[in-house]
Amino acid sequence: MAVGARPAYQLTVSYTGQDGRAATVRDFGRGRVTVGLAYTPAAGEQDGSLYLVYGDDNNRATWYYQSGYDKGSSSVIGSTGHFSIYGVGYKPAPAFTDTVTHWAKADIDFAASRGMLDGTSDTTFSPDTAITRGMFVMALGRLAGTDPAAYASSERFPDVPADAGYAPYAVWAASQGIVNGTGTDTFSPDRAITREEMAVIMQRYAEKLGYILPVSREAEIFTDSNKITGSMKDAVRAMQQAGVMGSKGNRLFAPKDTVTRAEAAAILRRFVEIVINPAAAGR
Repeated sequence: MAVGARPAYQLTVSYTGQDGRAATVRDFGRGRVTVGLAYTPAAGEQDGSLYLVYGDDNNRATWYYQSGYDKGSSSVIGSTGHFSIYGVGYKPAPAFTDTVTHWAKADIDFAASRGMLDGTSDTTFSPDTAITRGMFVMALGRLAGTDPAAYASSERFPDVPADAGYAPYAVWAASQGIVNGTGTDTFSPDRAITREEMAVIMQRYAEKLGYILPVSREAEIFTDSNKITGSMKDAVRAMQQAGVMGSKGNRLFAPKDTVTRAEAAAILRRFVEIVINPAAAGR
């Protein structure tokens, strides 16, 4: 169902042991290998909605959202730590009525089709409203493949409703040191995130999950650098040099500006393509 008529392959690595017997490697432990399956999107398919799909030990299809389509090689590419059956899956983004002509439509479709960001209704995304702390930690937790059942208790933060969709992700983010609480026992899930705060969060996310932020650009001296909080300057520079976050124009970083949902989608997409899955960043 996930793959349909798209290609799928059983991937294995075989070798001959010292005893002369053939053996197969399925798990690479801490090692990683890049998988690329050649594919040309069918008419009407959005390349941002193409992923690798693999079969687990129970023959269930698992969507590998940390993969993407690379136009340069016409392949769906992802870095993985194990081999099994891999195929090309397609899951289109919801048809939001308020993003049809939006500058970030492709980014929104990318984030929404991966389940990182939900719509604000069945038909709307509200791209120009601010993204909250609760929304963003949910996006990061989903991208990381976090099991919400493992962080079901939100007793640590009384201001996080137990039945809120973001609740387990707030607990996860705080327990991992990715997003700190705003007080001893508060998380402030409905507070909007500023650009400098997002830079810090994304830097911590990369560090805690073992991703390396590339240094692919010269450090930019923002004309409003004096407005960036001192403890956040390193994160802003790291995200700018990685190509994940940059100037808003006229060499302004606008550190205290809140981040819209559309901007968050664009940042998440760049993070996936540049940091998590750099092999597919050449699109």
